[in-house]
Amino acid sequence: MDKTKSKPSLKPKPELKPKPELKPKPELPELKSKPEIKPRSKNYDDNDDDDVEVSKNTENKYTRAAAAVPPPAPPSRSKMPAPPPATATKSGQKKWKAPPSIDLELENGWFALEDNEKFTESIPEYFKDMPYSTSYGFNSSEKFRTVCFRDKDLSTVKLKFEWSKNGKPSHTVLHDIKFIPPPVATPKLLKEGHQVFGEHVANWCEANEGHQVGDGECWTLAKFALAKGCGKRAFISSGYTHGALICTIKGIKANIAPEIVEEVPTDSIKRGDILQFTECCFRYPNKALFFGAPHHTSIVLSASDNDSEVEVMHQNVNGKKIVQRESLDLSKLTEGEIKVFRPVNVNWIEELTPMW
Repeated sequence: MDKTKSKPSLKPKPELKPKPELKPKPELPELKSKPEIKPRSKNYDDNDDDDVEVSKNTENKYTRAAAAVPPPAPPSRSKMPAPPPATATKSGQKKWKAPPSIDLELENGWFALEDNEKFTESIPEYFKDMPYSTSYGFNSSEKFRTVCFRDKDLSTVKLKFEWSKNGKPSHTVLHDIKFIPPPVATPKLLKEGHQVFGEHVANWCEANEGHQVGDGECWTLAKFALAKGCGKRAFISSGYTHGALICTIKGIKANIAPEIVEEVPTDSIKRGDILQFTECCFRYPNKALFFGAPHHTSIVLSASDNDSEVEVMHQNVNGKKIVQRESLDLSKLTEGEIKVFRPVNVNWIEELTPMW
């Protein structure tokens, strides 16, 4: 038997189809040349707003649209932004800041002096002429003192000292300091101040017309009117502050109305308010009046609707130390300034006591 196998027959290769014929690309249309722009001739009757474009609306009327304004440039990162404006409290007054530094002159040992007269004479320069109260004590190993000062703005500075009984006080003293901000006025406080104390202050001054009050100084009249006329229920003058400040009137020069700086809150000038003058000059057509060398104090009896004309009571005027009345036109102020204070309740400010 023949075991040889026959080779399989090969299949014919498939016939290749010819590639399709490529169509030629269509010719591009010929570009039209741009119309020539004719230069615009200058005509002084035309509008010259070069930064304004003209558009046509649906009513076939021409309106002018403002040219687009680029956005503002972002702030530079190379420098710090400008500080924000001064902050204000709810009453609208600027936020109070404690003094940055005070020279307590500890090397002098003034805080350790037991004699009251020597103690007063040795108080540091920063606290000179400030009202103060103090307490002094000691135990088996050390001595201590507390002092409270009232500043011109009615803020309070409290100081506490402790030092060893042995050795020099300035070498062993430890101290602490505390600041209390000045009191803040409110509309209710100003209203009640006038209603409760205004008449008492003015009536007391009128009752003393023609008489000398105390030492005859102008400031004494205001202090006594608050203390005696109000039965010690009103805040008593501290320095040249006689209550809550309403406004400050500043003279500029002749024939120019003075500047009025109102506090927030404020009120119009009323009977019983107290005026504090600082080097003031009032110029009338045929005379000039001067108040304050450098200070002078008056009490208001009445005021016009626009606060321009006031009638006041004061003493130590023209060399006479008796209570007398006078009319003033505040609009004639050309130099100096006047602060207007409203009498207020004694509880408006913390009592000046050496309690820590």
